[in-house]
Amino acid sequence: MRWEFKRKKRIGFKRYEIPKKEPLYKNPLFPKEKKRMVTTFRKFFYSFLFLVFLVTTIYFLFFSIIFEVKEVKIEGNRFISSKNIENIIKETLGAKRFLIFKQNNILFFSKKKAHQDLVNKIQEKQALVDAKITKIYPDTLKISINERIPRLVLLSSGKRYFIDLDGVITRDIAPNEEIGIEFSKISYTTDKVLSIGDTVINPEFIKKALEIKDKLSQRTDKINMDSFQNVEDDEHQIWVNTQDGWQIFFDITSDIETQIDKLILVLEKKEIDRNRLNYIDVRFPERVYISPPLE
Repeated sequence: MRWEFKRKKRIGFKRYEIPKKEPLYKNPLFPKEKKRMVTTFRKFFYSFLFLVFLVTTIYFLFFSIIFEVKEVKIEGNRFISSKNIENIIKETLGAKRFLIFKQNNILFFSKKKAHQDLVNKIQEKQALVDAKITKIYPDTLKISINERIPRLVLLSSGKRYFIDLDGVITRDIAPNEEIGIEFSKISYTTDKVLSIGDTVINPEFIKKALEIKDKLSQRTDKINMDSFQNVEDDEHQIWVNTQDGWQIFFDITSDIETQIDKLILVLEKKEIDRNRLNYIDVRFPERVYISPPLE
């Protein structure tokens, strides 16, 4: 009996090592050492170019006059002098940032620090709504000022202040400073020390006071207004002080037009002696109180 063995077929490919062939011809004029020298020279050359580029970039960005601030544009200021604003900005430009770089370079100019210094120093003399600083590359700063506009004069404790329609003190008024007749006056009694930026009068009080002024000037010429008076602890009342020494009492929670109608009816009475008059109170819906009473 004959035994037969079958050889198993291998699946896949045989691994063959490809022998590294030596070049058939070697040129004695170009040895391997020369090739290494060329590679080293290239690395040195590229490193040198990168260093030159880096130094040039640093000089261009940090020390070149191209980014040096040359102009400061100021807009929106009416009562604050441009020179004053510019001087405050120049102080920041002359300071250093990170102990090395001067802030006259627009890249290192700190808008946050400049804004803080600008607002704090201006509001020592004039109240602001806000100030905005914008960088205009490569060498310009734009300063946008939003001032509080004085609309009335506040009289308190022998001093005078300008206030805006929000009742905020915008600035002090010098003792010898003349005030235009377009500014209505409000007498305000308080024990507090008033400062620029303080809110002292309710905006609704101011709105109603100006409404009274406009309507009285349109309806009658028999009243010479001097000032409004803020009643302490009662912001719903407005007292009008006249140049003749007598007063008118209004309630700002009631219709102003109706109260003026009643006031004019009283003033048209022949029995009214303005030289003896103390006040006319039109705050109540059904009655008008007069002092001294009519006989």
